[in-house]
Amino acid sequence: MRPPAWRTQGLKMSVTVTTDNPIWNSKVSSENAASQNVAGVLLVDDTPFICSLLKGLLVSHSFQVWTAESGTEALEIFRAHSSKISVALLDVQMPGLDGPETAEELLKINPDLPYCFMSGEPGKYTATGLQARGARAFFDKPLSLNRRIDTLKDLTR
Repeated sequence: MRPPAWRTQGLKMSVTVTTDNPIWNSKVSSENAASQNVAGVLLVDDTPFICSLLKGLLVSHSFQVWTAESGTEALEIFRAHSSKISVALLDVQMPGLDGPETAEELLKINPDLPYCFMSGEPGKYTATGLQARGARAFFDKPLSLNRRIDTLKDLTR
């Protein structure tokens, strides 16, 4: 199945999903991942489709995932589940609190939280600048999913 390309806040993306992809056939869920004591990821992106797609991928790789569609929602989730969240993956450009502002607020709650950014268009930020602020990685959109999985696994060890 090939959904059409769409435009969201200046980001044009086309995604191909096949039904035989293990992301969609995984028997692992966020709920049973919690009982298996696996690493937790806070995934923050203002595009619901990207949240859903990445959550499916991360769960299929045995991560427990909490999703938020805004920086404010991410902070609420993190306050409630900070003991289970090992790393944050944040979109850079979001309405309200953007990714870097959200990261600053998350670090006030847990200064040791590793975090990464992802963006197709980082706006006023640069990948180098974001990493200088403490981000462990910067991922360009469209995403190279295997690289992200390997990086997140390394950050949760």
